[in-house]
Amino acid sequence: MESKQTISDGQLKNELIKLFESGNTSKAKCSEVLRSSYKLMIQRFYKEYDIAYKEWQQIKEKATNEQIQENAKEMLQSGLKSKIDWILELQKELDENRVEESALDFKTGKVIRYYRTMTPTERKGYIERIAKFQGMDAPSKVAQTDPDGNPVMTSKDIDKLHTIVEELNGKK
Repeated sequence: MESKQTISDGQLKNELIKLFESGNTSKAKCSEVLRSSYKLMIQRFYKEYDIAYKEWQQIKEKATNEQIQENAKEMLQSGLKSKIDWILELQKELDENRVEESALDFKTGKVIRYYRTMTPTERKGYIERIAKFQGMDAPSKVAQTDPDGNPVMTSKDIDKLHTIVEELNGKK
Protein backbone atom coordinates (compact mmCIF):
# COMPACT_ATOMS: atom_id res chain seq x y z
CA MET A 1 0.00 0.00 0.00
CA GLU A 2 1.31 3.42 -0.99
CA SER A 3 1.79 5.84 1.90
CA LYS A 4 0.52 9.37 1.49
CA GLN A 5 2.57 12.45 2.28
CA THR A 6 1.71 14.84 5.05
CA ILE A 7 0.98 18.42 4.06
CA SER A 8 1.67 21.60 5.97
CA ASP A 9 -0.91 24.36 6.36
CA GLY A 10 1.04 26.58 3.94
CA GLN A 11 1.27 23.84 1.31
CA LEU A 12 -2.41 23.04 1.75
CA LYS A 13 -3.33 26.66 1.23
CA ASN A 14 -1.18 26.84 -1.93
CA GLU A 15 -2.71 23.63 -3.29
CA LEU A 16 -6.21 24.94 -2.61
CA ILE A 17 -5.43 28.24 -4.36
CA LYS A 18 -4.14 26.29 -7.38
CA LEU A 19 -7.40 24.36 -7.48
CA PHE A 20 -9.45 27.57 -7.18
CA GLU A 21 -7.45 29.21 -9.99
CA SER A 22 -8.07 26.21 -12.23
CA GLY A 23 -11.80 26.72 -11.73
CA ASN A 24 -12.34 24.02 -9.13
CA THR A 25 -14.02 25.62 -6.11
CA SER A 26 -16.22 22.71 -5.07
CA LYS A 27 -15.42 21.74 -1.49
CA ALA A 28 -16.13 18.07 -2.18
CA LYS A 29 -14.01 17.95 -5.35
CA CYS A 30 -11.09 19.78 -3.71
CA SER A 31 -11.27 17.37 -0.75
CA GLU A 32 -11.27 14.38 -3.08
CA VAL A 33 -8.27 15.66 -5.07
CA LEU A 34 -6.17 16.60 -2.06
CA ARG A 35 -7.04 13.62 0.14
CA SER A 36 -6.09 11.26 -2.69
CA SER A 37 -2.49 12.58 -2.53
CA TYR A 38 -2.01 13.69 1.08
CA LYS A 39 -2.75 12.54 4.61
CA LEU A 40 -5.44 15.00 5.53
CA MET A 41 -8.11 14.88 8.20
CA ILE A 42 -11.48 16.07 6.94
CA GLN A 43 -11.94 18.60 9.78
CA ARG A 44 -8.57 20.17 9.05
CA PHE A 45 -9.37 20.27 5.35
CA TYR A 46 -12.72 22.06 5.92
CA LYS A 47 -11.12 24.61 8.22
CA GLU A 48 -8.25 25.36 5.81
CA TYR A 49 -10.59 25.32 2.80
CA ASP A 50 -12.81 28.01 4.37
CA ILE A 51 -9.82 30.21 5.21
CA ALA A 52 -8.14 29.78 1.79
CA TYR A 53 -11.39 30.31 -0.13
CA LYS A 54 -12.15 33.52 1.77
CA GLU A 55 -8.61 34.86 1.17
CA TRP A 56 -8.75 33.89 -2.51
CA GLN A 57 -12.07 35.70 -2.96
CA GLN A 58 -10.70 38.82 -1.25
CA ILE A 59 -7.60 38.83 -3.47
CA LYS A 60 -9.75 38.31 -6.55
CA GLU A 61 -12.13 41.10 -5.52
CA LYS A 62 -9.23 43.46 -4.77
CA ALA A 63 -7.64 42.72 -8.16
CA THR A 64 -10.96 43.28 -9.93
CA ASN A 65 -11.51 46.58 -8.12
CA GLU A 66 -7.99 47.74 -8.97
CA GLN A 67 -8.58 46.85 -12.62
CA ILE A 68 -11.85 48.82 -12.62
CA GLN A 69 -10.10 51.83 -11.07
CA GLU A 70 -7.24 51.58 -13.57
CA ASN A 71 -9.73 51.43 -16.46
CA ALA A 72 -11.65 54.43 -15.09
CA LYS A 73 -8.40 56.40 -14.69
CA GLU A 74 -7.37 55.57 -18.27
CA MET A 75 -10.79 56.56 -19.57
CA LEU A 76 -10.61 59.92 -17.79
CA GLN A 77 -7.12 60.58 -19.06
CA SER A 78 -7.95 59.54 -22.60
CA GLY A 79 -11.06 61.73 -22.55
CA LEU A 80 -8.80 64.75 -22.11
CA LYS A 81 -6.80 64.04 -25.26
CA SER A 82 -7.25 66.30 -28.24
CA LYS A 83 -8.06 65.03 -31.69
CA ILE A 84 -4.43 65.36 -32.84
CA ASP A 85 -3.23 63.42 -29.76
CA TRP A 86 -5.56 60.56 -30.69
CA ILE A 87 -4.40 60.59 -34.30
CA LEU A 88 -0.73 60.57 -33.25
CA GLU A 89 -1.30 57.69 -30.83
CA LEU A 90 -3.17 55.64 -33.43
CA GLN A 91 -0.53 56.39 -36.09
CA LYS A 92 2.27 55.36 -33.68
CA GLU A 93 0.60 52.00 -33.03
CA LEU A 94 0.09 51.55 -36.79
CA ASP A 95 3.75 52.33 -37.48
CA GLU A 96 4.94 49.92 -34.78
CA ASN A 97 2.36 47.32 -35.89
CA ARG A 98 1.63 46.43 -32.27
CA VAL A 99 -0.98 47.21 -29.65
CA GLU A 100 -0.76 47.30 -25.87
CA GLU A 101 -3.07 45.03 -23.92
CA SER A 102 -3.53 44.26 -20.27
CA ALA A 103 -4.59 41.21 -18.33
CA LEU A 104 -5.36 40.65 -14.69
CA ASP A 105 -3.24 38.16 -12.72
CA PHE A 106 -5.60 36.86 -10.04
CA LYS A 107 -2.82 35.26 -8.01
CA THR A 108 -0.89 38.48 -7.48
CA GLY A 109 -3.76 40.89 -8.02
CA LYS A 110 -1.63 42.90 -10.46
CA VAL A 111 -2.40 44.13 -13.95
CA ILE A 112 0.04 42.75 -16.51
CA ARG A 113 0.63 44.87 -19.63
CA TYR A 114 2.07 43.43 -22.81
CA TYR A 115 2.32 44.14 -26.55
CA ARG A 116 1.08 41.99 -29.41
CA THR A 117 1.11 42.27 -33.20
CA MET A 118 -1.92 43.91 -34.82
CA THR A 119 -4.29 41.89 -36.97
CA PRO A 120 -5.11 43.10 -40.51
CA THR A 121 -8.65 43.92 -39.36
CA GLU A 122 -7.27 46.07 -36.52
CA ARG A 123 -4.96 47.88 -38.94
CA LYS A 124 -7.91 48.61 -41.24
CA GLY A 125 -9.94 49.86 -38.27
CA TYR A 126 -7.12 52.17 -37.17
CA ILE A 127 -6.80 53.61 -40.68
CA GLU A 128 -10.57 54.17 -40.86
CA ARG A 129 -10.57 55.83 -37.42
CA ILE A 130 -7.74 58.19 -38.41
CA ALA A 131 -9.59 59.06 -41.60
CA LYS A 132 -12.73 59.76 -39.58
CA PHE A 133 -10.82 62.02 -37.15
CA GLN A 134 -9.46 63.96 -40.12
CA GLY A 135 -12.92 64.34 -41.64
CA MET A 136 -12.16 62.28 -44.74
CA ASP A 137 -15.47 60.45 -44.44
CA ALA A 138 -17.52 63.65 -44.16
CA PRO A 139 -20.23 64.00 -46.80
CA SER A 140 -19.15 65.82 -49.91
CA LYS A 141 -20.80 69.12 -50.78
CA VAL A 142 -23.69 68.70 -53.20
CA ALA A 143 -25.52 72.05 -53.14
CA GLN A 144 -24.29 74.92 -55.27
CA THR A 145 -23.20 77.80 -53.07
CA ASP A 146 -21.34 81.08 -53.40
CA PRO A 147 -17.96 81.57 -51.66
CA ASP A 148 -19.79 82.56 -48.43
CA GLY A 149 -21.83 79.33 -48.40
CA ASN A 150 -25.11 80.91 -49.47
CA PRO A 151 -27.26 79.00 -51.97
CA VAL A 152 -26.84 79.97 -55.63
CA MET A 153 -29.97 80.22 -57.78
CA THR A 154 -30.17 77.63 -60.54
CA SER A 155 -31.86 78.15 -63.91
CA LYS A 156 -34.85 76.19 -62.62
CA ASP A 157 -35.13 78.57 -59.63
CA ILE A 158 -34.90 81.58 -61.98
CA ASP A 159 -37.69 80.17 -64.19
CA LYS A 160 -39.94 79.70 -61.13
CA LEU A 161 -39.21 83.22 -59.94
CA HIS A 162 -39.94 84.62 -63.44
CA THR A 163 -43.30 82.78 -63.50
CA ILE A 164 -44.26 84.18 -60.08
CA VAL A 165 -43.32 87.74 -61.10
CA GLU A 166 -45.38 87.45 -64.29
CA GLU A 167 -48.39 86.23 -62.27
CA LEU A 168 -48.03 89.11 -59.85
CA ASN A 169 -47.87 91.58 -62.73
CA GLY A 170 -50.93 89.97 -64.33
CA LYS A 171 -49.26 89.07 -67.61
CA LYS A 172 -50.33 85.48 -67.61
